[in-house]
Amino acid sequence: MKIIKLITISFFTLFLITTSVLANCDLTVVNDLERKKDGAVRLLARDNNLNNSILNKAKDCEVDDILVVTSLQKEFDYFPFVQTLKQAPAGFTSFISENDSLGIILYEGLASQLDYYLESNNIEIAENRKIKIDGKKTTAIALMKDTKHLYYKEDILNKAGIDVPTSYSEVLEAAEIIRSKGILKYPLGDLYNSEWQLAVQFVNLYLSLDGKLFKKESAKPNFRNDEGIEALNMMKKYSEFINPELLSGSKETIEESWSTGNIAIGNFWGSQYKSLSTDSNTKTSTALYFNNSLAPASTLWWKGFTVARYVVESEMMAALYTMIYAFNDDTISDFNDDAIWIVDGYEDEPKAAGLMLNEKAGTPSFPVNPYIALLLVSIGSEISDFIINDTKSKKALKKMEKAYIVLAKNLEYM
Repeated sequence: MKIIKLITISFFTLFLITTSVLANCDLTVVNDLERKKDGAVRLLARDNNLNNSILNKAKDCEVDDILVVTSLQKEFDYFPFVQTLKQAPAGFTSFISENDSLGIILYEGLASQLDYYLESNNIEIAENRKIKIDGKKTTAIALMKDTKHLYYKEDILNKAGIDVPTSYSEVLEAAEIIRSKGILKYPLGDLYNSEWQLAVQFVNLYLSLDGKLFKKESAKPNFRNDEGIEALNMMKKYSEFINPELLSGSKETIEESWSTGNIAIGNFWGSQYKSLSTDSNTKTSTALYFNNSLAPASTLWWKGFTVARYVVESEMMAALYTMIYAFNDDTISDFNDDAIWIVDGYEDEPKAAGLMLNEKAGTPSFPVNPYIALLLVSIGSEISDFIINDTKSKKALKKMEKAYIVLAKNLEYM
């Protein structure tokens, strides 16, 4: 089985629009762009409000019979996703990608290297937006950052007479005090309603213990161990202070519970700041440390776009122009509060405060690994069962491992 080298990520600020095609998205200037019924530009993204808005902006690039076809998927089914990109031409010409999905794309060699096309077409992208392999080849353009970190209600902590917790042990102590004083029965919050989010949280905790998810850079799982037990048990202890109704509610329901003062301390994404900062009592801090972790038990994420490899040059350029246009200054202005955009001065914005604290504390990037995407979409159901139905941690780990192995074998990675 082929093994990709370690992928290093560099974050950077603002790309410069230097040609009219980028400013106006005039795809008629792309030479030899074939008009296709299924779209000369074919875009894919995870289904959420922001991605939907970005792809709608991309639709502005349609002109005459040059079609921009967009597809939103709640969760990537990785087998058809990869097979679609392996077609010639690829079923999608560009896709909004993040740390987890980029690994499998690079492993399969399905992402275009963009440097030549950027340089030869005088497209200037600031260095802090280029995502590179081995620090050399640009394979994606980053537009925004994210991370999970601590949110807390200052008035509730003051009422309970407790300091802002900095570790998971301290947050459990704080939750017990808040409960014992009758302030809130369920003072903690997290996105434990989502299988994917549960998987991310497990990875965050596990990696903070210096756990290795896979054996010797192979696809074989390596989390049935003491570190895995510690991570799961902490998730269980934390969940005992979460309102059980929020273990199955929507993200919006959880955010509403926070806004109405029914959660005192939460472990949420920086990109949720707009929805959570509804009053002056909402404050943010660094993500919690776990046991003797050297950095907060969280990870840094980026979101941007990648261009498919198996398309002709004209389609590749059309996709590149369209995605740059879709992420232009107007889009960032219209949705400024919905993401931590990588633009000049974002470091000083309140929504980025938790992210900047995490970065300063040495929080690592979420792994860009060829198997991590498979892990995230396979183990969440078993973690949910462990939390809700009180399964034993060793049994849960065994079931998580089995779920991952089944998927990895189905996709022929093992």
